[in-house]
Amino acid sequence: LIVLAYQFTSITSVTLLDCTTIPIVMAMSVVIFRVRYHRYQVIGVGISIAGIATLLLSDWNSVKTSGGRVSSEGEQALKGDILVIAA
Repeated sequence: LIVLAYQFTSITSVTLLDCTTIPIVMAMSVVIFRVRYHRYQVIGVGISIAGIATLLLSDWNSVKTSGGRVSSEGEQALKGDILVIAA
């Protein structure tokens, strides 16, 4: 899925969104293994998630053009972002 995402979105988006692995694994380890993380680790994951959300919102805003019509480039970028997160 990562390779397919390169066709739809930028290399920067793929690289940054590929970093969602760490917060997802940390959340799963808390639920499954009852791991307790340090306050600084949780703050770091929060900053990471905020950056990921900013990137997704940026691509979401690029879907609409100034005329209110759907931009094909923005739509493709959003599709690529979803593929990276799914991988």
